[in-house]
Amino acid sequence: MDKKNNSILIVLCSVILLALLGVAIWLAVAKPIPIPLGARIAMVLALFLLNAVTFILFQNRSSKRKATTESDRPALGLISQIQTSLDNLVLKTNALPEKNFAEKKRIETLDESVNLMNPVATIDAAKLEQEILMNVTQISSLCDSVIAGSDDATFKKALAILENQIRERDLKEKR
Repeated sequence: MDKKNNSILIVLCSVILLALLGVAIWLAVAKPIPIPLGARIAMVLALFLLNAVTFILFQNRSSKRKATTESDRPALGLISQIQTSLDNLVLKTNALPEKNFAEKKRIETLDESVNLMNPVATIDAAKLEQEILMNVTQISSLCDSVIAGSDDATFKKALAILENQIRERDLKEKR
């Protein structure tokens, strides 16, 4: 059983315990019947344990959330930079000659796949994201050259490399 299911099970048991304690306390208050000392001690201990479990669950949840957000910040920053750069590149491709229509569509597809990218907290993914960002910048410069009338062979080659890198990054995310 994973940690999420364990937490749900603990919360469910705590709710059931709280309901039983509530009924016991209601019976003790509503119908003044003598409750043995052992039962009173058991109720107090059960309330204490319920509060302790609830406190521990909230502490673990908040510390996990804080650790996750702190570790994901650098990865999320690189991904957002890649997304912004690719968005700008898509806008720039509108000025490409008609013969480069296929490359324009490939760049739009890459932009869509990068917009679906999630942070991965590994060194390999971070290095790959840095390389992707550098290649997007290089392709942007090559796009300017193609718009100016240069040969598009280098542009197509760099675009193929970028496609492979983004595909590889997607595989790292799925692992």
